[in-house]
Amino acid sequence: MEKRHMFIKLTRIDGSPVWINASFVVTVEPAHGGSLVVPVGDGLDYDVREKPEEVLSMLEGAPVAAILPVPAVDALAPQADDVSPEEGEKPAAEPPGKDAKPATAKKTATRKTAATKRRTTKKKAAESAPLLADEQVARLSKMKPGRIAAFNNTLTAQFKVAAADTDAVREWLVKKGVVAVDGVRLNWL
Repeated sequence: MEKRHMFIKLTRIDGSPVWINASFVVTVEPAHGGSLVVPVGDGLDYDVREKPEEVLSMLEGAPVAAILPVPAVDALAPQADDVSPEEGEKPAAEPPGKDAKPATAKKTATRKTAATKRRTTKKKAAESAPLLADEQVARLSKMKPGRIAAFNNTLTAQFKVAAADTDAVREWLVKKGVVAVDGVRLNWL
């Protein structure tokens, strides 16, 4: 019988075990006295106690992952912007016989204005409301993900923050003085 998967057992920083499919590990780098292991596919990075050399020796002989093409689906096709009029705004009607270009430019301007209003409202809400509870901030500070990608993955996996909101959480933590951003790295204060 052909061996299809080879899992390696590693130890997270908190001492809990994690099993990772060795065929999908794409990066191993030194971090926190151990390693940061990045498998492809699950969107997570794993901070583990094992040194990079130990992890690499465990990965030796792992089967090569088969990459299969995934057919595109209509759900992934770009969607049209919302062109519904803002509250109190009347839909633009084109006079008969007029060229459609001026109306199209007006619709585009209306869409941009609406999108800007939505972003501004969302940004103000994010700035005023706490995005994580104090206990969550304390827990995240103990975890200290060092790279922005690891930080984003930790937020989505451990704190159930939507991937689209991770930048807002990071900016909020910077404003609170919890973390500083240095390129792609985070410095915990």
